[in-house]
Amino acid sequence: MKVVISHHSVLKSEDDKQYVVYHVTVNYDGVIWEICKRYSEMEKLHNLLSKIINTKKFGKFPKKYLVGNLKEDKIHERQMELQNYFDNLLSEPLVPTLQEIIEFFEVNKHWNEIKNSKGGTFASTSSQSQSSQKQYNQMVTVQVESSSQEVPVYNIVNSNNSSLHGVVKSPTIPSPNSNQQAEEEKNNNNLQQNQFMAIRDHYAKDETELTFRAGNIIEVIQKGSNDRNEEDCYWYGRAVANGSQGFFDARCLDLGKNYKAPRIISVLMNDDVYDTDDSVQLDGTIKTIEIDYEAEGEGEVSVQRGQKVKILPSSRQTRKGFKLVEVLSDSCQTVIASGYVPTEYLMIL
Repeated sequence: MKVVISHHSVLKSEDDKQYVVYHVTVNYDGVIWEICKRYSEMEKLHNLLSKIINTKKFGKFPKKYLVGNLKEDKIHERQMELQNYFDNLLSEPLVPTLQEIIEFFEVNKHWNEIKNSKGGTFASTSSQSQSSQKQYNQMVTVQVESSSQEVPVYNIVNSNNSSLHGVVKSPTIPSPNSNQQAEEEKNNNNLQQNQFMAIRDHYAKDETELTFRAGNIIEVIQKGSNDRNEEDCYWYGRAVANGSQGFFDARCLDLGKNYKAPRIISVLMNDDVYDTDDSVQLDGTIKTIEIDYEAEGEGEVSVQRGQKVKILPSSRQTRKGFKLVEVLSDSCQTVIASGYVPTEYLMIL
């Protein structure tokens, strides 16, 4: 999904006040249309997204100037800033799938065109979406023809009169293969019962052994082996990241708790939501830094993308939105620094 703020217009309201409208061209899988949005609508979308994802990683949302908002140079400058904001926002693979994004950019009004361009993945029943904005709050029902996923049903709302607050989210329609999907999820959950996170590096001594790094996820296939000298310690497993298999020292794994694969959205969550994730609060968990962070306050520590850190016990966690960590060496055997790091800078490999 690509959006381009092509130009802007200065209009007058009924009470003779001027306001700016931005003309936005949306390209969704080759289907192109144009929408008009005011700055206030874009800001409202940003505020909505801030409640469910960590928008800080996409940069600050452009603010209005105290004076000169309607000057051409200021309008153009803000247009460029808004374009940069949406480029960063939509570069995250998950974001274009959020319902708030789909409704704001009116993707739901163009399901038929998108469906036809994709060769008929979706079929519209009950009614066709109309391009005219006179069709206010029209319901479009979407059903699955041959998909194993659920497709959301949306209310189409007039963009000139709508407030994203209060839009009723209709229930989803289960696909004919939803039982199969549920069975697959059950199998995946069972599979994860044998997955553990590595707490230290392991290097293969020969072609029968497995090499992995601290933080990697290892699926245990067989516990113990009669072919090894230390049969109680050497297990056989698979590195989830690349699929390679071999023997390894089980003492390199955190066997205290099965690894639970996080939902993709957990990487984007804001501080309040992210802090409720059990995997983030787990004492002693090794995390990988997602993006560089430069210490800004007392007690904080600077870290770089790819560095590994260990979360210290909950009893020592005193800052909301931060985690007290130890920064580890590449081998995870030595502590090179310690301090607070914002929660959103941490992620599970």
